[in-house]
Amino acid sequence: RTDFVGELVRTQDAIGSKVLLLDFWSVFCQSCLLEMPFLEELHRRHAAAGLQIVGVNTDFFPKERIVKFMEKTGLELPYPLIHDRDQSLSKLFSVEALPVLVLIDSSGWIRMVHLGYKPDDEREIERRVSQACGRIKETIVTLQPVGGTTAFSPPEKGRAPAVAGTPVDSFVALDADGRDAPFARWRG
Repeated sequence: RTDFVGELVRTQDAIGSKVLLLDFWSVFCQSCLLEMPFLEELHRRHAAAGLQIVGVNTDFFPKERIVKFMEKTGLELPYPLIHDRDQSLSKLFSVEALPVLVLIDSSGWIRMVHLGYKPDDEREIERRVSQACGRIKETIVTLQPVGGTTAFSPPEKGRAPAVAGTPVDSFVALDADGRDAPFARWRG
């Protein structure tokens, strides 16, 4: 998806190098708006350690109305906001009430789902974020195929993903037991 200023936001780019905190919110949710200054500060304290917050607005009306609303609040959030107008991302994470925070570690595992906001929650949320950021270098990336394609980052410079229907060169991967599993074994 693109954020409110037109930049592409790809959550899969965080895998292996960032901790992702999704903030599901609405302009009608008072708790959501009260939580935003905390998230702004959380971002400032942990961005250098690998935290990437993405605000996910769940309102049905056009994003221009949300942009105008945010201008009136005076909040200038240092992280991207995306519009989930069709509720597809909300459904993917089973978001049924707001606000909801979803913390995804650098290996792609959901480490926290937090519903609601009270200032008393801040210490625990920050502890979980700090813990996840401290483990970025320790993570083993787990890839999840979606629609038959496993994609987690852009291809290396000068290379491109294989095009469907083109032959694949020979390669060796590891099987579940850690043994070599050459591609030739499945050829044909």
